Parts: sequence; C-alpha cells; structure tokens
Amino acid sequence: LYACLDRGLRLLHPLLPFVTEELYQRIPPAHHKSESICIASYPSYVIAWDRPAVDDEMKLFMNTVKQYRSLCAHLEVPQKERPAGFIRHKDAACKTFLEQHTLEIATLAKMGKLTIIGGDAHNPAGCVADVVNDQCDIFLDPEGSVNLQQTIEKIAKKIAVSEKSLESYLKKMAAADYESKVPEDVRKLNSEKTEQIQEELKGLNTAKANLEKIVHKL
Repeated sequence: LYACLDRGLRLLHPLLPFVTEELYQRIPPAHHKSESICIASYPSYVIAWDRPAVDDEMKLFMNTVKQYRSLCAHLEVPQKERPAGFIRHKDAACKTFLEQHTLEIATLAKMGKLTIIGGDAHNPAGCVADVVNDQCDIFLDPEGSVNLQQTIEKIAKKIAVSEKSLESYLKKMAAADYESKVPEDVRKLNSEKTEQIQEELKGLNTAKANLEKIVHKL
C-alpha cells in the first residue's frame, strides 16, 4: 500500500502539485522518501514487478464482466433482475481463477448465481450464449427475467434502425468526392461510428439468434 501511495502521488504530481505535496507529507517517513515531492524522483518502470499471468487474469475478469453486461443490455434484462449464468473455460488454471472470483464477477456484471463449468461441458439448456474469447464462453439463463418473444421483437427493431444508420454512413463514405471534400477528422469520426454500429449489430444479431433457438425449443 505504501509503495502504491508513494508512486501514485509522484505520478500525479505534475498534474496536481499542491494536493500531492500535501498528501505526500502525510506519508510515514521512509529511507527513500524525499523531503518534498518536488525533489522526489519520478517513478520509473520496474521490470521485477511484471506479472503477465496476473495481467491475463485481470483481462479475463474484465472481459467476462463486460460481456455479461452487454448481453444483459441486448436482452433488456430489467435492472432489478439478477439472472443466473454459467461460465465455461477450456483452461484449467483460468477455470480455477474464475471459481475463486465468481462473487466479484456476478456483482459487477449484475448477475445472480454464476456456475463455472469445464471446457468439455455442453451448452447449458435454455441459456443465451456469448463469447468472451476463443477459450471462454458465457451463458445467461433468461427464465423468469426476460419475455423472450417480446425481447426478440425489440431486438429486431433495433437491428432495423442500426442497419438503416449503417447504410447511411456507408453511402456517404462511398461518394466519389468523399476523400477530397470531407475533412480528415470527420472521416475518422465516420469510420469510428461505422465500426461501432457494426459491432452493435453483431451483438444484436447474436442475441436474437440465441433467443430464437431457445424459443423454438420451448
């Protein structure tokens, strides 16, 4: 904790000189602590602190939460609902990591009970699936929290609106004089918006297809 405070304040000092100086003076004395943060050395990169495995675990954690929240948004799960879910990972070490942090993932993803299953397990029945990466899949049980048919209709409307918006952007970008007449910053903004819509459409189409499969099985 001391190292984090010390280095964090020194990193922030150029942006918040007075606040960081005040807080730095309140840190307990140490052999490497300077009389003032103004003359303290700026933090340098410490190779020995590298933990690639921890970085990978944190990335898995964050991406899993992100995918669950995105899936809940696409399915229009009510805010008060906490659907159950499953996480399947092919790697044994990652599976163990996920088992140790199911509570934290569920809390941040606004999910109910999460169950970790092995890479060779079949897709849980009646669940909507999504992909975190090539090793990890997530599943959400919509029973009791989602009106499937109604949600499919809402997603279909969203897809139609997004497709119309995407078509409009692509038509603008395909114009013969687009590169010469449209400023670079606007072209960049249009490209980013196009990619954003395409990504949104991908998620919406996946959610719709998953829900339709579940409805057909009922």
